[in-house]
Amino acid sequence: MKKYKAILFLVLVLTINLNYAQQKGAVKLEAIGQEYKGETKKGLANGQGKALGIEDVYEGEFKKGLPHGQGTYTWGNGSYYIGEFSKGEMDGKGKKITLDGNKAIVKTEDGYFKDNEYLGKYKEPYKVTSDSGIRNIDFQKKAGTLNQVSFEVYSNGAQISSGVLDISDNKNSLVEVIANVKTITNANFPLERIEVSFTISNVRYNAVFDIYQKGNWHVVISV
Repeated sequence: MKKYKAILFLVLVLTINLNYAQQKGAVKLEAIGQEYKGETKKGLANGQGKALGIEDVYEGEFKKGLPHGQGTYTWGNGSYYIGEFSKGEMDGKGKKITLDGNKAIVKTEDGYFKDNEYLGKYKEPYKVTSDSGIRNIDFQKKAGTLNQVSFEVYSNGAQISSGVLDISDNKNSLVEVIANVKTITNANFPLERIEVSFTISNVRYNAVFDIYQKGNWHVVISV
């Protein structure tokens, strides 16, 4: 009986060591791949663990050798991110604190991340808060580095003159006509309570929405 218990204990210890190992090579992210302590599966970090690099450290959830789930990533200079990860990248809700060489906070990004990039305070890039008589609002984000919002309105497939559009927002942004299209130029995002109003055949239409992400936005409204 004692021999049986000893063998059972040895098997248990070996199982724990296999699933909770301190090793190199369990993490596929080079910056934190020097040493790993935590749960593994098929030789890769999987579950809860802590990974060390030459400078960076990550502690939290892993999947298939990469940070995945909830965790904390700390860079060598002390800057850190606490939040959700997906396949080794900041992805989801989280908070990133950036420090300078004197360990003073120079930037705080609190909200949502995607592919290691900060999206903003809100998960979705825009939100319609109200509309009157509007059939559809299409938000198109174009390529380029411009930060602006342009507007087009269509009634039964025919474009309405930009001259009839009344446009405003919470920051009293400058609205200019560019190539016959009304545009909020040099937009300071996030823009909230963007209101587009116009009258067609004595009927007044109105749409109110927010745009949170920076970019070159084109909004097409159909009635």
